[in-house]
Amino acid sequence: MRLYGIHMAMVTAVLLGVSSSAQAQTSAASYTSYSGAFDYPATSTRVYSFTIEQGGYLRAYLGLSCGDCVVTMDIKDASQSTVYFSATDHGSFLQTADYWLPAGSYAAVLTNHSAAYWVEYTFRWRNLRDVLTHGEAEAMILAHGMQRNVACSDRSNSSCTSFDSIRRKTVEGIIDFKDGSTCSGIVITGGTETGHGDDPNNTTAHSHWNGYKIDVRLSTCVTDRVRQLTGHQGSFVDGTNYYDSVANKYYSEFSVNHWDIQYNY
Repeated sequence: MRLYGIHMAMVTAVLLGVSSSAQAQTSAASYTSYSGAFDYPATSTRVYSFTIEQGGYLRAYLGLSCGDCVVTMDIKDASQSTVYFSATDHGSFLQTADYWLPAGSYAAVLTNHSAAYWVEYTFRWRNLRDVLTHGEAEAMILAHGMQRNVACSDRSNSSCTSFDSIRRKTVEGIIDFKDGSTCSGIVITGGTETGHGDDPNNTTAHSHWNGYKIDVRLSTCVTDRVRQLTGHQGSFVDGTNYYDSVANKYYSEFSVNHWDIQYNY
């Protein structure tokens, strides 16, 4: 899975501790990490508690020291009564899919199923915020060779192209759109700023204002990418919705020289 952009760590963690094995914690700007080892008996458990201070997507990683090691990672509520997701690492470097969790307290439970006497592991995670600042989103977009048409970020000014409060999944969606194309110069002409014709009062749930939509300047290459994603045959008609396999919506606004893209999540 692709790693995107620049993210702030908003997860604090405390080791609950269930073994005498040495445990070490390290922290970085984007993730919190624990390393340690399972010793005898072969089947044993490590439990970490962590608090998500703002709801967002949790991305967790688990790396093991031996190719035949088997460790299960469960993300549970603080009481360990509810499992939010579970994954098993068979001696490789495991990364979970992004999983949305609301603000609250959680437990990460690592269970060793390996026959090996000594299994070293590294467990790390980061909380990816659902809503980005303009600067965070712009850095991600520019890093993938795209640009915006107007260099102002005030979302209350309809003349600006702002990414303030855009959804992370929307930014990742347009990055995938660009990276899966042959386009060298995609220009974003609309973001979260006020004044979009489909939502003049900023009240529609999946709107520009709420961070779910982005406008891309019309070009042959961009239209070819829309065709690739939607499978549409024949000519595109202005003012028409087209959908890809996961129901992302591509609205043709040729009269104003762009595609209006809405991400469905």
